[in-house]
Amino acid sequence: MQGSRCTDTDSDDLVSSLLLPTVFEGYEPAEPLTVLDVGSGKSSTLNFLTQYHTHVVFCDLFAQETTIADADATDAERENYALEVLQKALEETAINKIDVCLFWDYLHHLDRPSLRAFSAALGPYLNRDSRGYAFGAPHTHTPLDQNEYSIHDVRHLARKPSPTSRAAGAHSQKVLSEHFGAFTIIKGTLLREGRLELYLEAN
Repeated sequence: MQGSRCTDTDSDDLVSSLLLPTVFEGYEPAEPLTVLDVGSGKSSTLNFLTQYHTHVVFCDLFAQETTIADADATDAERENYALEVLQKALEETAINKIDVCLFWDYLHHLDRPSLRAFSAALGPYLNRDSRGYAFGAPHTHTPLDQNEYSIHDVRHLARKPSPTSRAAGAHSQKVLSEHFGAFTIIKGTLLREGRLELYLEAN
C-alpha cells in the first residue's frame, strides 16, 4: 500500500456510520483500490485502508484558496480561477483513476463556481464506478462543526476537534446536484451527532 502526508489521530471519540459499509462494499482485500482523501491525512484512515491493496493519496484541498480576491469578478472568472488551482493540486498528486473519494465536508467550503470547477477538475480521474463519501448538515442555515473526521473502522468514524477554523455553512442537496455534476447523491443518513453523511456515485 502507498500513502503520504499521514498525521496521527488518537481520538477515542467514535461516531457510528451507516454509509461507510456501502462506500467500501464489494471491494476484496487483494483488489487494487485507489482512494483520494481531500483532507490532510489521518493515520486511522490509512490503517483502515491497509486491509485493501490500496493506493491512497492525501491531497489537502482545504489548504487551497479557490476564491478569487477580486470582488467584482464574474462567476465565469471565479470558476476558471478555482479550476486552475484545483487542477494543479490534483496533478501534483500524480493520481490516476480514483475508486473512492473521501470528501469529508470539503464541498461545503466551496462557493458555487468553485463547486463546478472541482467537478470539472475531478472528471478526468473518475471512472463509471467511482464512489464518494461526504458530509452535510440537515439544514443549510446550520454551520458544520469544528471537528475533523477519519475512518476508525467500516462502521465508525473517529472525531477530534479541528486545530484550525474550518466551519462552513452547508449546501443543500439540490445545490450539490446542480453544481457538482461529477457525482450523484445516492443516499443520505443523519448521524446521531447531527451531521448528514452522504454516499455518492460518479456520473
